[in-house]
Amino acid sequence: MRVEQAEKRYQVWLNEQDKAQLVEYYEDEDIIRQFAIKLMLECGLRSEEVPRVCVGDIEPTDEGFSRLKVREGKTGDRETVLTKDVERMMKMIAQARNIGTNDPIINKTPRTIQY
Repeated sequence: MRVEQAEKRYQVWLNEQDKAQLVEYYEDEDIIRQFAIKLMLECGLRSEEVPRVCVGDIEPTDEGFSRLKVREGKTGDRETVLTKDVERMMKMIAQARNIGTNDPIINKTPRTIQY
C-alpha cells in the first residue's frame, strides 16, 4: 500500500496483494457488499458513485468488453471498464432481486458503503 499526504487528506493506492486481502476479508459478507467492493477495486468507482450503478449503465463495446457509465461522479459523468466478473455479478443480482434496468443495484447510502 502506498500512502501520500495531499493538503488536508491522504491518498492511498492499493497493490494487488492488498486488493486480494480485502476481497478475501469480505468473502463471507452478503453479495451486495461484495459487489460494492468489486466495483470500487476492479472498476475504480468511488463510494459515492456505487449507489447510482444500474444495469442500464452497461455499454457493450466492439472490442469484447463493456463500459460502465458512471453518472454524477466527483468530476461529472465518466466511463470505466467493466470487468466480466463484475458485469456477471451485477446482472445476477438484478435478476435475482427483480431490479429494473434503470434502478440502482445497491440501495445503500455512500456512508454505509464506506463501512
